[in-house]
Amino acid sequence: MKKSKLEFKMRLRDGYPGPIYFADFIIDGQSLYDMYAKEFDFVSCLGWGSEEFQQEHISRLLLLSKPDFSNGKNSIYICPACADLECGAVSLL
Repeated sequence: MKKSKLEFKMRLRDGYPGPIYFADFIIDGQSLYDMYAKEFDFVSCLGWGSEEFQQEHISRLLLLSKPDFSNGKNSIYICPACADLECGAVSLL
């Protein structure tokens, strides 16, 4: 079984509510932002926001806290204006 390589790359999204630098997930050299989130104008949940916001998302993605969806999925790209999941999200199980 091939192991995938996970990397993070800082990206700039320029739009409402202003420029946001975020950490893009890169898997085997491919940007998940470019593949799944850019068309919806979402940004990664990592690399921006308050320290508390970052710690909540890191804990969730490391499976140390509950998923943010009741079906067990975790958001990885969210609305940059409000971070509200009801705006939509790119998620994984």
